[in-house]
Amino acid sequence: MNKENLKAVVFIFLLTLTVGFGYLKFGVAFPISSDAVRYYDPIALNLVEGKGFAVGETPTAQIAPGYPSFLALIYALFGHNYDFVRIIQLLFLAGIGIIVYFIAQKYLKLSPALSFLASATTVVWPYLIIYSTLILTEILFIFLFLFSVYFLIRSLEEKTFKTIIISGVILGMAILTRPVILLLPVWLCLFFFIALKFRKKAGEWKKIGVFLLLAIVVILPWTLRNFLQFDSFIPVSGGLDSALNKSFVTYDYTQGSVSLKPGETNLQTAILFKLKNVYLFWNPGAKGERAQVLTENYSWANNLILCYKILFFFILGLAFLSLKFIKQKEIFLIWTIIIYFWALHVVLFPYPRYTLPVIPLVILLAFFTLNNFRSFLKIRIQKSF
Repeated sequence: MNKENLKAVVFIFLLTLTVGFGYLKFGVAFPISSDAVRYYDPIALNLVEGKGFAVGETPTAQIAPGYPSFLALIYALFGHNYDFVRIIQLLFLAGIGIIVYFIAQKYLKLSPALSFLASATTVVWPYLIIYSTLILTEILFIFLFLFSVYFLIRSLEEKTFKTIIISGVILGMAILTRPVILLLPVWLCLFFFIALKFRKKAGEWKKIGVFLLLAIVVILPWTLRNFLQFDSFIPVSGGLDSALNKSFVTYDYTQGSVSLKPGETNLQTAILFKLKNVYLFWNPGAKGERAQVLTENYSWANNLILCYKILFFFILGLAFLSLKFIKQKEIFLIWTIIIYFWALHVVLFPYPRYTLPVIPLVILLAFFTLNNFRSFLKIRIQKSF
């Protein structure tokens, strides 16, 4: 690592901790609720006490094992203390920013300044800061997922198997944290198939096979545990059933409930609702309970939320302009991953929380567009003189 990159990494690290600890000190402390209370915390405590992956006395596969295991490790080292979880998640958020920096500079060829700005934008993104303080899967998942993407992009440049092996293993770990990307390895194999333009290159096809195989191998012990424990095929978690049930009804999160019962839903209505999901996936959020808590506690929160929404759509617009460069393999890969999340939640149901994992990738594409416009303007100015 050269001196310039080292300085950037240190600044990213310090920026994340400054903003993160500032929020912990002066921001709203949201209560531990939802899946944290029902699953993550009690399972982690059972793991620490040697009682297995269970809620109470009952073994479960309702939740993926990654995040409870992460909590159990922290509890074993530091005790049952949520503040240590938040601190470590802030460190992971800094890691996310550092990964964004190196993808931007090394593989998207952004200038050092724009690479740093892309990273800084990521680590101060309001939703990422807030979720780093919650006892939920998001930050750990995004770190693992983005780390896998980093090595996957590296594998496009390198002929060895090392980076694709690392990418496959880390992606398997990310799947065990949130099974939403269970089908992503297969989806990415389709990317490689298209990228190779159907050419027969034995070495490249071996890479694809290794990537897919390793992602499967990582989750296989957990799948086997579930089969032996419950006599049922549960690849990662049983939560998939709930998601599929919501997808078969016309679920609209903006209404706060299931809008139509299965028997009341005709094909035309269902299609219209799914088409609505196409743009709902890109809803900036900031309308839920946590936003209400912020606006109730701080008079200036409404203005801050408005600024966030303007920034969101500005970044999103720039990201879509990067489609002009879709033939560049790195851009094609990033869009392939974004489209996976987008398509999946059009079929199931969208929610701002489910858009969050692709936000670092969207920010990367936005700054890639800025970098190319900057280069274009520079050339035009030079020609005019």
